[in-house]
Amino acid sequence: GKTALALKVADACREKFQGGVLWAEVATDFGGMPEMLRAWIRSLGHDVSGMEIDEQLALFGALLTKRSATNGRLLLLIDDAGERIVKDLVKLASYVPPDVSILMTTREATVGAALVANQFNVEPLERADCRQLLESLSGSALVRMEVSAVDKLLSLLGDLPLAVELVARQIAMRERKPEFSIEGLC
Repeated sequence: GKTALALKVADACREKFQGGVLWAEVATDFGGMPEMLRAWIRSLGHDVSGMEIDEQLALFGALLTKRSATNGRLLLLIDDAGERIVKDLVKLASYVPPDVSILMTTREATVGAALVANQFNVEPLERADCRQLLESLSGSALVRMEVSAVDKLLSLLGDLPLAVELVARQIAMRERKPEFSIEGLC
């Protein structure tokens, strides 16, 4: 899904980011910006014990500036950002130097809008591409044999690549059972 796409983009652009990539997943179990900052600052070789959040932000901005001047541009990859931390992200972005890029994934367009970010929507796959993905990942001949069941299944999955991948893995494991059919998944 979004994470895999962001990682592919970061990998494809790595020549532009000689200073490296700092990555943070900010899903539901995330401890907020302080946790992300501590992890990033530690990865840059510094300790933040006893520092207030504004001091950490200033240190982080200075470390990014120093690293990009020494090693080249950096990329901050913030994965699965949600509305609950948007104020923290806006504050963080204000400390990020202009030669450091931010790539962020989110399910909520308001997060990108709050950061005045360029937004790219990831659309569902075309049905033919979904079918090909399902077949290649599952390795199952049933995908070609149960055409209407596969169409129904892909509709239920919303033609979303991650959902198709997860179901393909299930088909690969379960198809060995004599009673298994794709229709039975619908």
